[in-house]
Amino acid sequence: MSDAKPENAYEKSTDEKEILKELIYLKAQIADKENVLETLKKYRDEMQARLIEIMEADDRTSISYEGIGTVTLGKPKLYASYDKENQDQVIAFCSEEMGRPDVVKRTVHPSTLSTFIGELLEKGEKIPSFIKTYFKPSLYIRENGGKT
Repeated sequence: MSDAKPENAYEKSTDEKEILKELIYLKAQIADKENVLETLKKYRDEMQARLIEIMEADDRTSISYEGIGTVTLGKPKLYASYDKENQDQVIAFCSEEMGRPDVVKRTVHPSTLSTFIGELLEKGEKIPSFIKTYFKPSLYIRENGGKT
């Protein structure tokens, strides 16, 4: 059963007490849904990790079941980061040594750094020791009917 209100329930109210009650109700509903969503995401991540482990143990890159769907191991996604005390070195490395000042703002955003470091690794460039990297396995899931 859904707690969502029908469209006509959102008519403009001018009663501040009712508006406040509704805002408090909505805040509680949103917090509850966010908690449920967070739990579901953690469970999804655990299931993906288990499936990746099984596929890697069996040296498989794809699994397909008629009526269910297909899963394929993708290229592991690179995540690059650095410790705060190395920020000046990272900025100097990206902007001055590698000639990529476009990846530097006041700080280097983790996703921008990851993309940049990925480009360097593909070119065979050496990555400084103050930048940490790890690869997270990824899956591409296609349900029957084309949903992802």
